[in-house]
Amino acid sequence: MNKTILIIPTVREIYKNQFELCVDFRLINFFYRINKNFKIKIANTKKITRFDCLILSGGNDIPKNSKKIKDLKRHDYDNYYYKFALKKKRVIIGICHGALFIADKFNSKILKTNLHVKSHYIKNKNKKIYVNSFHNFKISKANKYLKPNYLADDKSIESFHIKNKKIYGIMWHPERYKKYKNFDLKFFKKIICT
Repeated sequence: MNKTILIIPTVREIYKNQFELCVDFRLINFFYRINKNFKIKIANTKKITRFDCLILSGGNDIPKNSKKIKDLKRHDYDNYYYKFALKKKRVIIGICHGALFIADKFNSKILKTNLHVKSHYIKNKNKKIYVNSFHNFKISKANKYLKPNYLADDKSIESFHIKNKKIYGIMWHPERYKKYKNFDLKFFKKIICT
């Protein structure tokens, strides 16, 4: 089954008031590893209307945590496509920054941390997995719509889904491993391909 994935890129300020949109090629390769027939689009304009899955990628900070122009520009893209995907009932997956964006939309508590820039174990009732971490903020408390799947040792939420919606979030980066993890490949394949 051919699916179209739309990735929201990171916004970087390269010079004063000059911005570029960036996507880690490893993320694109990760999706092609799941299915070589995926069509990947990068949201470089607000005119893309045909996609099956929205990926709110890593990078940037949410406006609650930063008022930098690059982060506000990123939030504008995230917000625009998030609302569009919700309206059209598309799958939405947040990775790191994207997960924080979604958690914030559902009024979850987000706190600063300096303990999540390292690899560590996360767990649910039945399983323990080892993931990377590159975030300075954590989801410390969920509201009633956000259902945690995996927690870190400090009880922060590392993976979740939104009840009764096709919205998911993970706080690690599946693209940043030398060899992709089977649990990531299975997770994304199940969500995107069904």
